[in-house]
Amino acid sequence: MTQNMYVKMMQNKIDVFVKKFEFDKERKMDEKFELFVSSLLLKETGANSYKIQKGIVDGGRDEGIDSIFLLINGEIVDDIDIIKERIHSDSKIRFIFIQSKTSTKFEEDAINRLYMGLRLIFEEQKLQNERLLERATLIREAWKSWFVLTRREPIEVEIHYATLSNNNELACQNESFSNRVEKIYDFFHSIDLKCKEFRYMGCRELDNLHRKLNNYSKSLNIVDSFKCREETVGAEYGFVCLVKGLDYYDFITDEHNQVNDSIFEENIRDFQGTDNSVNDSIVKTIVKGEQENFWCYNNGITIIAESGSRTKGQINITNYQIINGCQTSYSIADALTGLPEGERLTRDFELIIKVIVINSSKEDEIINIIQRTNSQTKIENYAFESYRNVHKKIEDFFKNQLTNPYYYERRVGYYKRRDYNIDRIVTPKSLLQEVYAIFYAAPSIARNSVSSIFDSFKEEVFSDEVNLEIYFICHEIAQLVRKSIPEYSKGMDKKDSFIVNNLSLHISRCVFSLILKKEIKAFNYMNQKDLSKRLGQDIFGLLDSESIQIDEYLEQAIKILRLVLDYISKENRSTDLSALIKKSDFDSSITRFIARYLQAGNFEELKEEIKIKDSQIQIINSHMTLSRVFKDYNRKFKKISSDGDLRYNFFERVMDVANSVEYYYKFTDVSIYHNKLLDIAREQDSKENSYENRRKYANEILTIIDEIQKKMDAHK
Repeated sequence: MTQNMYVKMMQNKIDVFVKKFEFDKERKMDEKFELFVSSLLLKETGANSYKIQKGIVDGGRDEGIDSIFLLINGEIVDDIDIIKERIHSDSKIRFIFIQSKTSTKFEEDAINRLYMGLRLIFEEQKLQNERLLERATLIREAWKSWFVLTRREPIEVEIHYATLSNNNELACQNESFSNRVEKIYDFFHSIDLKCKEFRYMGCRELDNLHRKLNNYSKSLNIVDSFKCREETVGAEYGFVCLVKGLDYYDFITDEHNQVNDSIFEENIRDFQGTDNSVNDSIVKTIVKGEQENFWCYNNGITIIAESGSRTKGQINITNYQIINGCQTSYSIADALTGLPEGERLTRDFELIIKVIVINSSKEDEIINIIQRTNSQTKIENYAFESYRNVHKKIEDFFKNQLTNPYYYERRVGYYKRRDYNIDRIVTPKSLLQEVYAIFYAAPSIARNSVSSIFDSFKEEVFSDEVNLEIYFICHEIAQLVRKSIPEYSKGMDKKDSFIVNNLSLHISRCVFSLILKKEIKAFNYMNQKDLSKRLGQDIFGLLDSESIQIDEYLEQAIKILRLVLDYISKENRSTDLSALIKKSDFDSSITRFIARYLQAGNFEELKEEIKIKDSQIQIINSHMTLSRVFKDYNRKFKKISSDGDLRYNFFERVMDVANSVEYYYKFTDVSIYHNKLLDIAREQDSKENSYENRRKYANEILTIIDEIQKKMDAHK
């Protein structure tokens, strides 16, 4: 097959991808290619197009790097504020750097530029590209936090260089290329980081990755088995198998002995760690040589699969999920990975595995299986929340919006595993964030740790009485904002760039009120059957029909947030934007500014309020400074008034007070006090420097200071 044929095939796949994810069709081919490559490499994370686009830094002065992603425990992290709370002793941290070029060959110069760009990032050199700087700051903060908080698990660095070359063989075999890549490995080694791989990807490699991610199957060696129910059309069937522990270990891990997290997406609980007493006992059973009794100590593993077959020594399953046995599986992996390979062979054991083959369309039966196979142990918090009736109603409501259907993933991984458009998938946690940010007008609270706010507000937000249109309105506005934001991040100054890249929930909250043309109190509307009538307009119908032009509202929202940030920064005398958005009055200031804007119909009054506030703050700052100065003067002149202390040059001290008043207190007429102080200085200087004179003038100055202080207090 010719090079041109490979390129054409890959371009067709990219076009299908762009259409599926509803990206702007007018994008240039190199932009489409960057999105396509990043999406393939990050598909395991479930990242939507908004998160993918946030990672792309391509543009002027990108230093040879097109995309940067930070992953902590398998999840993309975009918010610098939550890095420290996510990193702990067992955290798995990955830095992913991608270079995507539509060239039909790999180039040495591209690797050279990439090498220099990586050095600029990790040596904390100045970066000119604003988007590159933002992503580099994330990487730097995670690196520092890892160094301070934990060094137990090494950070893994991945570098992917993708082109439309036929394949990667020529690059892999090129000695000059290898030498340049070796410099990158050496650099990371010198800064105590592990460069896991430098990967060349041409059309063939990208195509293989694309195929692999869209379907998967695996074989598992078995000791013995029996079949449960004969295979018939539409009915479930399965196998109960006795399996060797080492074979199961190979089944759940990759070539790097890392557990494949994706096969546990429908398990009701994530791994609880070996600090859990049950998991600890599983590990000890293997490590301490009691493994011959493992099969009778352990309940075994339950797997569901879309298809499956059995031969004499194997079972073969496709698109499978381990729905019960996550704790057992990770504990087995933890125990065996920690043993030397030779000793690992002496620790083999047997366990029981149940495989259920069920059609993926039988959602209710799959839920039933998951619930019943996980009923032996108490399940906490979020796990079963999505089985409540309200979540089923939301799922049906979202799916049946003919113009804009969404897929509400009340069970983790259900739609993602079936390859639905990731941008049309909504999770309960993200929906709660959006509702609390937009309808409750509390984006700063919603922006906090998703798990903690879910536990705090799930009963309040998810109720059978709530009008389902509210959920759709909030998600659709947030989705429209996320899709539009990337175009607004180009050519912005630092503050506006911060807003569009970090405050999408705040922007969405503003857009809702701007569309509605008023501020509302959420609790007055949540249970209204005729929501449109109560709101005064059919905002649901407008959004569902896609007749709203979001750009106008987006621009207004960004301007409002800019003014709020200006206002808060002046009030707090700080330019740290990340700290300012955590202020308790940030959300209330947004509400006030929106109300003022909707009332006035323009931004001039809001800007005037900033000026007034600026003037007030300058007065307050001057008052504070002068109060500190007066405190010192009071001490000095009280001493003079009591003992006529000769150590002070009296004239100079009086002039200091006069000059301080004139310099710091500019906002009220203080000429009378200033003149009095000058008169005292001249009079004292012309008279005898006696004990009595010093006491007399010191008392007069103390009186003046007291009068100015009272005037300042009244002016506040």
